[in-house]
Amino acid sequence: ADAAGAGKILQVVYADITGAGSEITSGTMVDITDFKATITPTSATSTILVQCMITGGAESGNNVGYGLTEKIGSEGVAAQIGSATDPGGDSRRDALAAMGQSHGGQTLDTTLLQYKASPATTSATVYQVTVSNRTNAGAHSFYLNRPETNSDDDASVIGVSSITLMEISA
Repeated sequence: ADAAGAGKILQVVYADITGAGSEITSGTMVDITDFKATITPTSATSTILVQCMITGGAESGNNVGYGLTEKIGSEGVAAQIGSATDPGGDSRRDALAAMGQSHGGQTLDTTLLQYKASPATTSATVYQVTVSNRTNAGAHSFYLNRPETNSDDDASVIGVSSITLMEISA
């Protein structure tokens, strides 16, 4: 793109994630089932702005970290993007966003995650949201779009999460 066209939004991909589910997490990132979107950049010099609104709950007393993976092309391997590098191998630094300590029960939190990626491709690229337990050793549950306690009454809340991908010209 010429200088006059730089920074223009070329395309937008948006998806609501309405299903309620759970993931078992430990200190490493795992995919949140079906929380992903695909974009095919029109230019290899474009950047992709990834914006996610993540609504969920966790077991009482747990902090949760969120991340992203990027998979380029059908034969590509999903690689975590945007994480801090820690020479000591501290996996807690691989999150792009975090939900503070959950109080469990009916608590439902919303976290925003934003990242600017430079995939340097015109192949279909998948951005997948990941989650990890950040507090206690062992496996713990994360609940997408619902709190830890999910009863079907007026006191219960459910949420919607979303992912938006915007291609921005160079």
